[in-house]
Amino acid sequence: QAFKEQKQLLRDLGLILSRTGILKMGLGYGMQPEILNKTHAAWLASDAQNPLHEEAVDQLQQDELIKVLSIVDAELQDNEANADYLKEMPLDELRGYVKETALPYFTLANAMRDGGMNIDTNPKAFIETICGPEKLTKFFMENLKIRTLPNVDEEDHEFVEQLKKDLQTIVAKATTEELKPLCEAMTGSEYLSPHAPDLIFNITGETEKSDALVHAHTCARAIDINASAYKTIPETERFNLLKSFMLSTDLKFDAA
Repeated sequence: QAFKEQKQLLRDLGLILSRTGILKMGLGYGMQPEILNKTHAAWLASDAQNPLHEEAVDQLQQDELIKVLSIVDAELQDNEANADYLKEMPLDELRGYVKETALPYFTLANAMRDGGMNIDTNPKAFIETICGPEKLTKFFMENLKIRTLPNVDEEDHEFVEQLKKDLQTIVAKATTEELKPLCEAMTGSEYLSPHAPDLIFNITGETEKSDALVHAHTCARAIDINASAYKTIPETERFNLLKSFMLSTDLKFDAA
């Protein structure tokens, strides 16, 4: 019963990971990289038409079982002492050990495949597809586009250029933790995906909510910055106030 419950949990997790990968939503690095590395190895070694499952493990012999273990534990191949120990282990005990230590990664990988996610043969790329770029701030800056919309007064050119610099500075100096609310407002997830389109800051003469300094659009992966509202703030207070709004967990956003 416990094994069936674990299998269902792993399948649910695999389908979730697959879905977030397809939707290009980075999950961050809360999950241990070792888990994803082993899942990636299991995926590459899996047969989509004949996936490894509990009943299949019961049909494997000693050498085949050790081979399965070595897929998710590369060090086993170079450790003769451990390999010899496994060769001497009773067959039923070894099968149980494989089910406990290796099969979960195959179950997770099979569920991700069933969810429709494409696999990258490079383990680092695989992890980044799920977790997002390792250096979040750097990636954000490289993919950030700041646009000035036509409804901004042309006479405010110098003011707008300073606003652009302020926005770039806020992102460039932000930590990963500080950027998470902004990422969530723009993408629906606290991290970014390396496969996602550009991140857009729109400097506009007005936002949908006229009293809002900033307003996010999750589907468009965009933030509107109300230049008219920003201009009414005393110059000495503008930057700090804008920063507090841009990196706030209360940043207002719509799903479109």
